[in-house]
Amino acid sequence: MNFSACSIAKSADFSNEAGFSLLEMMLVITISSLLAAVFLQLLVDIYQQNDFFSLNNAWQLDAYLAVDFIADQIKSSKKVEIIDQHQLDIFSYYNEEYQWLKFNVYQSNGNKNLGRSIGGSDLNYKDFGRNLSLFDGIDDLSFEIVKPGLLKISLTVKEKMKSGIKKLTVSRLIKI
Repeated sequence: MNFSACSIAKSADFSNEAGFSLLEMMLVITISSLLAAVFLQLLVDIYQQNDFFSLNNAWQLDAYLAVDFIADQIKSSKKVEIIDQHQLDIFSYYNEEYQWLKFNVYQSNGNKNLGRSIGGSDLNYKDFGRNLSLFDGIDDLSFEIVKPGLLKISLTVKEKMKSGIKKLTVSRLIKI
């Protein structure tokens, strides 16, 4: 008898304990799901904006690198010839030997491009091959002798954005 009285008392305690109802559980799950969805959307937006800024800055970095490449080739050159404002021929160390390089502006598919042509390894014979694109979609390239022995390279690039066309001019002075 003693055993049955004890079990009746314990079952009475269970009925008095409070718990979560199904409605409360559904409400917690709904709120948690909404917060997770908002957080994931925020992460996706941040990731997409990061890609936009990376692409936005890539064309600017490419312009700086193109001017640096030309400047390095001029610095290691034995001979520099400015053909006109938009074309420069140099006899420089390239591909493990001295050879002619030509940097110029050419048209392709309605766009101006910065081209590089590789010529012969004889100082007296240029023999340029075809243009290889170094940078697509430029606005202008100019070579100018500022003073005797001082060359200014200016590369202007443009990029179409939603807000309009942005331009960037990168210039470098080089002692020749």
